[in-house]
Amino acid sequence: MNFKKWLQTLVEEKGLAYECFTVNHEDFVHFIEMDYLIDFLSGLDVELQEKVRTTLVKIDFMNGDVMHFLDYCAKGYITTVYQ
Repeated sequence: MNFKKWLQTLVEEKGLAYECFTVNHEDFVHFIEMDYLIDFLSGLDVELQEKVRTTLVKIDFMNGDVMHFLDYCAKGYITTVYQ
């Protein structure tokens, strides 16, 4: 299964498909829908995708909240796009 499909499945199974992230960056508030974050993460190189997958699997295995990590990724997305 490719990374994008795997991530979409994880998000759907966790009931997070309609979540939206709010990121404050340089006096602006950005709203990122889950689909946009999934597209961004799917566009990363394979090595980074595997790091994201490994991190999410570890968080899920330890019964942690994957939204905390995805929120961290959303902040990284905004920082990358608005440099």
